Amino acid sequence: MSQLSQPPFLLALIDRWLAHSGNRNGHGIEISQTGGTGITLSGFVHGLSAGDQSWLAIGDRIVALAPEAAGSFTFNTKPGLKLVTAWVRSPNGAARAVARRLIQVHASAAQNKSVTDGTPSAGNPPSPRISVIVPNYNHADFLRQRLDSIYAQTLPPWEVILLDDASTDESAAILAEYQARDPGRTRLLRNTHNSGGPFTQWALGFREARGDLVWIAESDDWCEPDFLARLVPSFNDPAVMLAHGLVRFVDAEGQPIAQTHDAVFKPLPSRKWRRSHLAIAHREIQLGLGIRNTLPNASAVVFRREHDLPLLDDPEWRALRVCGDWIFYLHRLRGGKISFVREAIAHYRNHPGSTSLQSRRGDRSAAEHLVVARHLAATYRLEPGVLTSQLQLLTKQHAKHAGADPALPGRLYKTTDFKGIASGRLPNVLIAVHAFAPGGAEGFALNLAVALHRLGCAVTVADFDGHPVDPVVRAQLPADIPVIVVNENHPRVLARLLRDFGIEWVSTHHPRCDLAFARAGALQPDKSRPSLFCTHHGYYHLDASRLFRHRALFERQVDLWINVAARGLLPFEIAGLAANGTSGNFVQLPAAIFRRSVLPVPRSKLAIPAEAFVVCVASRALPEKGWRKSIDAIALARARTGRDIRLLLAGSGPVHDELYAEGVPEFVCLLGFRADVAALYATSDLGLLASTYAGESCPLGVIECLSAGKPVVVTAIGETPAMLTASDGGEAGTLVPATPTENIVEHIASAITAFASNSTHYSAAVSRAHACAPRYDIMQVAGDYLAHYHARRRTDGLPSTDKFRA
Repeated sequence: MSQLSQPPFLLALIDRWLAHSGNRNGHGIEISQTGGTGITLSGFVHGLSAGDQSWLAIGDRIVALAPEAAGSFTFNTKPGLKLVTAWVRSPNGAARAVARRLIQVHASAAQNKSVTDGTPSAGNPPSPRISVIVPNYNHADFLRQRLDSIYAQTLPPWEVILLDDASTDESAAILAEYQARDPGRTRLLRNTHNSGGPFTQWALGFREARGDLVWIAESDDWCEPDFLARLVPSFNDPAVMLAHGLVRFVDAEGQPIAQTHDAVFKPLPSRKWRRSHLAIAHREIQLGLGIRNTLPNASAVVFRREHDLPLLDDPEWRALRVCGDWIFYLHRLRGGKISFVREAIAHYRNHPGSTSLQSRRGDRSAAEHLVVARHLAATYRLEPGVLTSQLQLLTKQHAKHAGADPALPGRLYKTTDFKGIASGRLPNVLIAVHAFAPGGAEGFALNLAVALHRLGCAVTVADFDGHPVDPVVRAQLPADIPVIVVNENHPRVLARLLRDFGIEWVSTHHPRCDLAFARAGALQPDKSRPSLFCTHHGYYHLDASRLFRHRALFERQVDLWINVAARGLLPFEIAGLAANGTSGNFVQLPAAIFRRSVLPVPRSKLAIPAEAFVVCVASRALPEKGWRKSIDAIALARARTGRDIRLLLAGSGPVHDELYAEGVPEFVCLLGFRADVAALYATSDLGLLASTYAGESCPLGVIECLSAGKPVVVTAIGETPAMLTASDGGEAGTLVPATPTENIVEHIASAITAFASNSTHYSAAVSRAHACAPRYDIMQVAGDYLAHYHARRRTDGLPSTDKFRA
């Protein structure tokens, strides 16, 4: 265990100065050392107000403070001197450092000491919310031991969902007893008719679960009290999708039997299971989980909750009795990592009434293994020999059953068109973002990742910088999509990452990422390197020199350049990468968002009268985005119309900070960065973007506004003229000239005056906004990206060397 201590005398003086200079409005930081392996700091930031967005920084690493845990945090860190800073962004958008602490972390075991600023300890740090699902059928004899082992966990579950599949023994009464003991977090769901299989119950439990992590605790098993405490820390890595512990096999009375978990691993080529380890899914499939189910007991597995898993609606999967858990693991793991913790112990009871034990005998097991093989071929890029090894192991096991036809497995595999199945497999995609920071390019890239995930691709997101992480932006990506931090962009490191994750398609959204992955691709044989698509959001308009310097590399390695604006092709033509816009390596696709119904933010929460005419600006607060011109134009329109016209300014950046310090007119609502931009546009009557930004291409703010069914006043820059033009030739708003800039205020004021004064003019623009919005549906655009990938795909799925003979 590690020790925290005050720094030496001089550093302690610095620490006291930091605490004094950074502590505002009663804020402070407490830090203490938690148990377990490694060095984990846990703590608390007090003095937060309702609505504050807060985060904690240690060096260049950032963690969001969880509001439901009153501002607690957890950090894994190495020994050394650490500066810990608490940041707060208030509802009005101002971000500031409110407290700092200087601490010394030692790796030696010693009594832990806290470095505090004189306030009481906040207790334990927050943990992921764990949903436990207990599917039961006629296991009354084992239920109490099972349930006691759940409720006695040293890391308590957040909710327990008890499922009874129309049991005919005393199970229902026992489950009701435990539900009555802890009704606050326990739900009991009873079927009036038996579902006919365990995986129908699994699907029901998944639909009911609301936690971050899910644990299927089979009703005839049990586990050690620290099972969750040892397993859950694996999920501190946002790429870990599934973690499992060591299984100990016992008989009906709970006594150990000869079978061991290590025996499950023995036929496999790797010896890694002798110790706890972390593995990448693609490699795990080739070495273990593609050959046999290395997770023999679901009770030993915890996984991230999948928000929308199509497998749950698959009637074939629901009807399985033997291999449904194996197939579920294959789908849940895609694109991420798997953690094995030998110290997390689960006891697997083998008894005569065990459903899985009965089903493993006879021909049913062989038939279900074939279903596994089909799912593998349909979802993973398999290396030669994986399915052959699976068949060989299955054939040996099948031959042990009395009366079994030893040739059945070979016959089943031989008659299956695995090559055809693999040809329809969707690719392993890496979406590379520069950072989890506000910006149109980052927002589009995260939307694209979610859309491709929904279409069925195995998606991994690479956070290329690792910092700064804006907690609100990070929250836009669901936790069921794996994230890896790429803090080393050496080409050989990236090339290995691509190989280990089995990446077939890299989609980048920043020049730095473009160059790094082009260099990594150059280190791989042309036939095996992933396709590289570089989406240009306008950066090269600001600095095209990178194209000149690396022209030869880009020509060889970039399979497709995607521009979101027609003018984006110009720097490539100048650099000689595109010939008069006719090159097949260049296409134009728009930026896009998810189309969804959103509820407006109540105007009362913004202190805006219901009858006011509301204009919304949502953009980065850069000088070129025209925030100050927007304020001037609204003031002018208010004077001309006599109406109460209000302006919402949503976004972060230097202009926001200046306005916050200076003060704004009473008709301006300064909101800071907001994740609910669509709801703000839905609240408003009109969108506004007075941008003269040189890199403006296909502004997401304009798309958000159109998707909310609201017209927009926008400068004629980038793709905005095409974006506002409806099929009837009319405009879904008003275009104003971007130059000369001194006239922009007058043009904007005139446009707003027209909309605020003429209801017929306004209604026509609203109708056109609704008509233009479907062009920018991210699901449609993601489908276009996928079509371009298939047109240029480099792999053929399952290697032709995997041939089967009966």
